[in-house]
Amino acid sequence: MRYYLGREYMYKSKWLESIKTLKEYLLLPTATWCDERCAAMRWIARSYYRLDKIKEAYQWYFKAIAEVPGMRDPYVEFAKICYELSDWPMAYYLTLEALKIKEKSRTFVNMGYSWDYTPDDLCAIAAYRLGLYSESRDHAKAALLFAPDNERLKSNLKLIQAAIK
Repeated sequence: MRYYLGREYMYKSKWLESIKTLKEYLLLPTATWCDERCAAMRWIARSYYRLDKIKEAYQWYFKAIAEVPGMRDPYVEFAKICYELSDWPMAYYLTLEALKIKEKSRTFVNMGYSWDYTPDDLCAIAAYRLGLYSESRDHAKAALLFAPDNERLKSNLKLIQAAIK
């Protein structure tokens, strides 16, 4: 029950209550399902981020990744935060790691943005900001395969291609 209560607090933007409740959940002897523990850790991280406690957010995202390193969601969610913070090296690393994961979890709900254009889009942006233009172009093209009518993605690819010339 604590797991679901903590999740609801997060959805209601009750960040401190979410953190407290989800940490309590993680201490329960019955809290053994790693996919659910990973989700709880991601929500703790998101709550810390919303409280502008960036160090704690990073720590909890790393814990979530360690809990289930074969699930894309913690990498992509962490990369989205890094994008917002302009932490380009970390966003780049996290998206590359996410893209190495080719199969969705069979036991847990997978977030749509972990399997759409988002990882490649974030990687393209981070690579561009790091001056890795050819790699940025490749990821921008990959993102467009998921959403060929997305005008922002098309515009980004044009910008990247101009930087290469």
